[in-house]
Amino acid sequence: MKFFCFSLSISIGLFFVACEPTVKQAPQTTVYENKGIDTTNLPTDDKVFDRIMQIAEVQESNRQIDSLSEHKKGVALMIVERPADGVPYFSVKVGYDGDTRFETYYLFYVDAKTLEVKVEDIVSGEVLSLDEWRKQKQ
Repeated sequence: MKFFCFSLSISIGLFFVACEPTVKQAPQTTVYENKGIDTTNLPTDDKVFDRIMQIAEVQESNRQIDSLSEHKKGVALMIVERPADGVPYFSVKVGYDGDTRFETYYLFYVDAKTLEVKVEDIVSGEVLSLDEWRKQKQ
């Protein structure tokens, strides 16, 4: 009988502990200051993507992915960072969007004003112009 009363009191105690309402926290947001970047006249994402798709290496990657996927997929473009907080460019990843992960082939930086494209060298991490990058690849 003692065991039954002890078990019952523990069960009731656990019930009340488990039924405690959880405190909802407000989602955390980060506020970025705009330091000198006029975000009202930024090019649209489509303009940035169109500029990236003009690059010969991206077009070749698109053809390869299209061929390997039996014309079901193409190269994927993902904007990682937009001009804000003193950053004057769009950061765009280009690669293959698989079922389980995104496989990055290139990381481009597109100037928000001129749409000039630079590329990050995978090995050194150095940001180069397209011409410098192509020379380095040879």
